Amino acid sequence: MINLDMIHLNDFSFGGKDEPDQRLSITSTSDCGSIQQGIWESGPGEIELKFSWYESIFVLEGSAHLENLKTNQSFVLNQGDLVDFQVGSHWRWTIPFHFKKIFNIVELKETRA
Repeated sequence: MINLDMIHLNDFSFGGKDEPDQRLSITSTSDCGSIQQGIWESGPGEIELKFSWYESIFVLEGSAHLENLKTNQSFVLNQGDLVDFQVGSHWRWTIPFHFKKIFNIVELKETRA
């Protein structure tokens, strides 16, 4: 069993304007690099994410209000929730205090014939 408290998280940013403080650790990557697993956490603030990958997450701590900027669907993620994000979706994350998740990312890479 992995002790999550023993995993070192590094400062991270998606590169957006006025993003909250974030930290990330990639705990494993497939040989071809198209699958990654790790932990991400964020302080309070707002982040917009355009998913060019498929991602499945499990919320370890905190909560976040999510709004799909394409469909106007919205919901709140809380500790213990599991959710999937589809390639091409565009979300606004509003984090009131602190948020920490485990993630699995699958990037679909084009193959040339």
